[in-house]
Amino acid sequence: TGSAKSFGLGPGSSPTNGIGELGMGASHGNSPDGGGCGYGVGTGLTYGNISSMPLLGGSGGNEDPNSTVAPGGGAGGGAIFIAAPVQVTLGAAGSVTAQGGDSGTGSLPDISGGGSGGAIRLRAETVSLAAGSQLIGRGGVPQAFGCSSGGDGRVRIEASTVNNGGTINGSQSIVNAP
Repeated sequence: TGSAKSFGLGPGSSPTNGIGELGMGASHGNSPDGGGCGYGVGTGLTYGNISSMPLLGGSGGNEDPNSTVAPGGGAGGGAIFIAAPVQVTLGAAGSVTAQGGDSGTGSLPDISGGGSGGAIRLRAETVSLAAGSQLIGRGGVPQAFGCSSGGDGRVRIEASTVNNGGTINGSQSIVNAP
């Protein structure tokens, strides 16, 4: 006997990839790719906007809709807003993470998709990211064969001055805004 299917939630989630073969990664700032499995791409729609207003978290990945043994899909990443009147500084070992969750472990054909990355928004007169710092909004990965990854989330920086020596993962926008 099989258990009830658990499909990811959120606007970027979709219970099938169009051919019903495996659970797919969720979309957010971009759509996940098929990842080399030969199964095509996810069908969840990208959502949100470049301004990250409203600030939206990621969507959950899906289980294989035809399997009774597929692992659960990855959770969507969170939504983080950091604002200061003067300066936001991230030191060399610092990181802000809204990464999508990885799926559970499975094997073909019983696999599930990663959750999409969430959203990170920084706002201040000056934003400084030291070398070695990270803003992480990427999608989660599946635990089998590198297919059905979650799409990237959104990372936005609003500042008059941006000193960026760090690494930014996700669909990003950096704007000159006081």
